[in-house]
Parts: sequence; C-alpha cells; structure tokens
Amino acid sequence: MDIIKFFRSLNPDDWSKKVTERWTVKDVLSHLIGWDREVVIELRNTFQKETEPSKCRETRKICRRSKSILVRGRHVS
Repeated sequence: MDIIKFFRSLNPDDWSKKVTERWTVKDVLSHLIGWDREVVIELRNTFQKETEPSKCRETRKICRRSKSILVRGRHVS
C-alpha cells in the first residue's frame, strides 16, 4: 500500500491516534507535507533569484521549522 492510499484509508478517529508519545497520525502527515512544501519554496526561490540555496542545516532553525509545520497542520481538519 502506498502512503496516499494508507492515509485515505483512515477513518476520522485514526487521525488522533498517537504514533509516538508526542505525535499523532495527523502530525506525521503534516510533517511530511510541510517539509515537501518547504523544499518547493526553497527551490522556487533559488531558481527565481538565481542564488545558492539557503543553508538551513542549523539544528535550531530546523527545529523551529518543524514546530511551525506541526502547528499549522494541527489546525487543518
């Protein structure tokens, strides 16, 4: 089963189930979608500005982005 079929197969109660102590199924999907979106934004900015990609390998910056992605995702129904 591919990942899209898996998420489509879930019933409403499944979305709030814990995957880890702190993450729900919905959080995991938000994380996956959020980081895909970040990559698209970074690539678009790089090609439009014809500059090198930003260096966002700093741990704190990555943690802030992850938290922001999760917060946005938790408000989606």
